[in-house]
Amino acid sequence: MAEDMKDEVKEEIKESPAEIKESPADIKQDIKEEIEEKQTEEKQPEEKKTYLPTRLSLLVRIAVGIYLFYTVYSLRDVTQKYTGGELVFFLVVMALFAAIGLFLCIHSGRALMLGKYVGGTMDGQGEE
Repeated sequence: MAEDMKDEVKEEIKESPAEIKESPADIKQDIKEEIEEKQTEEKQPEEKKTYLPTRLSLLVRIAVGIYLFYTVYSLRDVTQKYTGGELVFFLVVMALFAAIGLFLCIHSGRALMLGKYVGGTMDGQGEE
């Protein structure tokens, strides 16, 4: 069966001889050029797509920041109830919540004021 297939392939080659138009050196050169083109395409930086949050998401971030401040305020009397390791844990959590809340409020508030949200003044879609 394998010999029958070999014979069929040989007959097909005889019936339609393939003409080689390019030399092996030309083929190698074409391959090198294709590889260089792909490498230069990969090196070219794509346009940066800027992500702009929606106005609602900025307001939600500010609300979360305020809630974290409220949580810190609610935990203010923990220093009287706990001592030792528990007190250290609560103080670390309070400091962490305060820092995250401050970051969220300042970062989102600034973006909201400057219009860095979808549909705001910094949205570049209208300029294109």
